[in-house]
Amino acid sequence: MTSKDLKTKIEGAIRTYNKYRSPEVSAKLINIEKDNTKFTVLFKGASCRTCGFYDYFEDDLRRTG
Repeated sequence: MTSKDLKTKIEGAIRTYNKYRSPEVSAKLINIEKDNTKFTVLFKGASCRTCGFYDYFEDDLRRTG
């Protein structure tokens, strides 16, 4: 997969995430490593860390899975 293809896929996933979670929590792509093995996404917002923090991620995995 090319770097451009990977970026396109990640940005598409972020758009989907933000569609369901923003403005409460929103995601933004920060960086993709040159070798395409790692990428960094910044999550901002008021997420509850004790009651359902993982729901912000797990729900989307079930939806896109």
